[in-house]
Amino acid sequence: MSKPCKNTKHSKEYPNSKILIEKRQEAHQTTQEKVESHHALLAHFKKELANYQSFIRVNQQKIWEMAVSQKIQEEANQHFIDSLQIALHQMNNELKIADSLINIPVPQKEVLRFKNSKGKQVIYLGEVANGKANGQGIGILETGAIYEGSWKNNFREGKGIYQWADGEKYEGEFVKDERNAFGIYFWKNGERYEGYWRNDKRHGKGKVLDKNGKEKLNGEWKDDQIIR
Repeated sequence: MSKPCKNTKHSKEYPNSKILIEKRQEAHQTTQEKVESHHALLAHFKKELANYQSFIRVNQQKIWEMAVSQKIQEEANQHFIDSLQIALHQMNNELKIADSLINIPVPQKEVLRFKNSKGKQVIYLGEVANGKANGQGIGILETGAIYEGSWKNNFREGKGIYQWADGEKYEGEFVKDERNAFGIYFWKNGERYEGYWRNDKRHGKGKVLDKNGKEKLNGEWKDDQIIR
């Protein structure tokens, strides 16, 4: 006689229940492994963070110095850029000035003949603008005198040296063909006058020195005469 069969339902569910339990165990094990892995990763992260914090504490001064150095470098770079911009601005201004000077007539050296303010014939060699002596040049007068210096519209104007035919000489300022402002007059005997002039005459503070440089006169002059 055959044995009675087990409940068919139970016999079918038993294997499935075993598999389910095994899967749950596997899932639990996998979850546990993941948790352990996460814990290990977290522990590693905490360790690295602690190492980084320790590095920061130990090297805080160096890091600060590096930051300050970088800030200084940035400021230096900005200063350099600002300096370049200023230089460029100045160069542009100079270029504008140079452009404006292009249209100014440049004096040319020529030979001219004209009469000076006293009616004496002058042969002139030097810079010329607008058909007249303008700039630096040499004038030889019919009297034998020679003037070398600055000219303006055929007049001695500015600094120059005027030497008479007899050897006496004046070095100083001229205004409209006459001695004006400060100048020195040299006599043939070696004496000289150092002082101020007006309208071709000694006028203002001045002194006379002998050939050895010893002072002979010193005072106030008016119309070529010492007054005090």
